[in-house]
Amino acid sequence: MRRFSLAQLEAFRWICRLGTFHAAAERLNVTQPSVSQRIRELESAIDAKLFERRGSGVRLTAEGEILLRYTEQGLSLFDEMEDRLRTGDPLQGTLRVGASETVAMTCLPDMISSLEAHYPKLRVELNVRNSTMLWDLLMRKKLDVAFLTDARQHRSIHIEPLGRTEVAWFSSPGRRLVEGRPLRPSDLEGVSILSMPAPSPLNDMLVNWCTSNGAPPPAFSTCNNIAVIARLLIAGVAASILPVCTVQSEVDSGALLRYDPHPTLPPRTLCAAYPVSARGPGMDALLENAHRALADTGLFYSPH
Repeated sequence: MRRFSLAQLEAFRWICRLGTFHAAAERLNVTQPSVSQRIRELESAIDAKLFERRGSGVRLTAEGEILLRYTEQGLSLFDEMEDRLRTGDPLQGTLRVGASETVAMTCLPDMISSLEAHYPKLRVELNVRNSTMLWDLLMRKKLDVAFLTDARQHRSIHIEPLGRTEVAWFSSPGRRLVEGRPLRPSDLEGVSILSMPAPSPLNDMLVNWCTSNGAPPPAFSTCNNIAVIARLLIAGVAASILPVCTVQSEVDSGALLRYDPHPTLPPRTLCAAYPVSARGPGMDALLENAHRALADTGLFYSPH
């Protein structure tokens, strides 16, 4: 059980920074005997001597050096907590960001780089999942903001549409599905299909499209990583539906073939989702950064 207090640790930190008990007392607006008492109680609690006299000042013992390192870390977290609670600014301290793989494979690097450049003290805690899982984390207050596709509506969550991307079927040139016409569900008979596992929007989209003509759901293999699915498609392992933005460079290079489906697949809307209570200048700056990063990729079109 801890027997020391924040007041004792603050007194210890200011003595270390200012060099004397007197200066620390003035900084904390308390008497010098009060500071001395706090240090005696702290030394008793941890059973270690923290200072040695050195002329008119003091210097740290070996144990004091160790305590100072942890004290700075701990009090810094408390300072961060106070700032975050006082301002409500998500760009203060640690920002818990959720990103779908569509975001991670396209605009996320630019988003994070820009945040680090403009907010050097900000720490980003990144969680990359599919959109269904990100929504669940957001609703359980495990994320400050989520960049996901086709967000649901909820009174406690604000949804900001950022951009849209088309969805299409893809395969390697060595596994060409059709040529010169749209791809239909009947064209996939006997074709190996790879999909994101349920629950995920892409899985739902694939099943709904394949059964649109009344056929039973197809048998398909699953992989929980879009980037890996793309690599498997390039290797000729299977065919799959993917957001066009995630594999546009592979299509341009000829490593993948794109098929426009019939019936068409609905585009996916990329959104920022965050608690209504977090709205403010900090969140506005974060969203402006996201809009800019998305536009710079040239892979998305307007959501409106």
